[in-house]
Amino acid sequence: MKKIISVLLLGVVICTFTFNSPALAADAASGAKVFNANCASCHTGGKNLVQANKTLKKLSCY
Repeated sequence: MKKIISVLLLGVVICTFTFNSPALAADAASGAKVFNANCASCHTGGKNLVQANKTLKKLSCY
């Protein structure tokens, strides 16, 4: 009985993560809209107009 429950649970977990990718694509599209509306004016091409040494392409150390 425990083996059947384990197999069913594994199947549910696999199906949950397998069919989740379209939502992630939609999140990326809406994230691009938010970035373009709010951030792109200062971060054109990954740069930073406010603090030039802290760009989106580099790791910033505080």
